[in-house]
Amino acid sequence: LAAGALLMVSNGDLTHPGPQGSVVPETGALLRAVLACAPGIRPLILGKPAAMLFQEGLRRLGLPAGDVTVIGDNARTDALGAARLGMAYLLVGDAPHADAPDMARLLAAARPRRHALPEGIAADGDQ
Repeated sequence: LAAGALLMVSNGDLTHPGPQGSVVPETGALLRAVLACAPGIRPLILGKPAAMLFQEGLRRLGLPAGDVTVIGDNARTDALGAARLGMAYLLVGDAPHADAPDMARLLAAARPRRHALPEGIAADGDQ
C-alpha cells in the first residue's frame, strides 16, 4: 500500500447480525484497522453501499431503479445503497437468516421506502 497498491474491499460493513442478537465483526472492522496503520489510503469498496454493485444488478435485470426494491438487513449498506440510486428498499430486521416463506410474507405486507433513510443514516454515508 505504501508503494501505491490499490486497496480493494468487498464491503465496508463494520458488523453483521449474528445468532441470538449477537454482533459479528465484518470486513469494515478490519478495513478500519488497516487504514489506522496506513493513513491517506483511499480504499475502493466494491460492495454495498457503493453504486457499482447496484448498477450491475439493474443492468442484469434490465430495469430502471424506480422499478426495483432492494431487500436487506443492514440500513447502512442495503438501504443506503438503494436510496442513493432511487430504489425502494425493505429492511427485514436483524435476523441473520431469512427463508423464502418469511420473505414472501414480508413482501406481501411491505410498503417499501423510497429515499427516506432510517434515522441516523445520512445519504452520503456519514453518521
